[in-house]
Amino acid sequence: MMVRAKDIMNLMEEEFPLYLAESWDNSGLQVGSGDKKVGRILIALDLDSFVLKQAVEQQVDMIITHHPLFFKSVKNINYASPLGKMIKTLVSADITVYAAHTNLDAAEQGLNQALAEKLGFVDIEPLYSASKEALFKLVVYVPATHLEEVRAAICTAGAGYIGKYADCTFRTQGTGTFRPGQDTNPFIGKTGELEEVDEFRLETVI
Repeated sequence: MMVRAKDIMNLMEEEFPLYLAESWDNSGLQVGSGDKKVGRILIALDLDSFVLKQAVEQQVDMIITHHPLFFKSVKNINYASPLGKMIKTLVSADITVYAAHTNLDAAEQGLNQALAEKLGFVDIEPLYSASKEALFKLVVYVPATHLEEVRAAICTAGAGYIGKYADCTFRTQGTGTFRPGQDTNPFIGKTGELEEVDEFRLETVI
């Protein structure tokens, strides 16, 4: 079975959702692509020059850290700087980097819970409730002939997750109308002619 970085990220985010992260945090994908094929993973607290050297020597495909590589916006990537050198090496070695920070801390079975249990605490409760999950609705209109293909592509790309449920969508059938204008190359219909198409309104969340 082929495993990609996005499969690992999705598994982690099911247990440690990104909406639990503090507003100042930068958990999630740091460098690389979710499509990266992963055979070897290195796990570290921080990504520094020593960890990166080990990753390159051991030919790992993905590094998972607790602390993010970036906390603030990067205005430039200077290969002469320590951070710039690391980014250049990561890109050259095709290593994907992912961080799980305050979302890992705050999750129900996360780091804070583990530390409290290790210290022998009982009746463990959070000091305050974590932020609620922020969801955005994505709506597209799709010809009936391509509905399943588009639905599968959207969900494969990462949409449609609600908590631990995947592939969450809703569809409504109707008739779409449009008239392609000049200098268009319509997928359906002809330029200047009114077209009626059996379509579905496909909705999901991201």
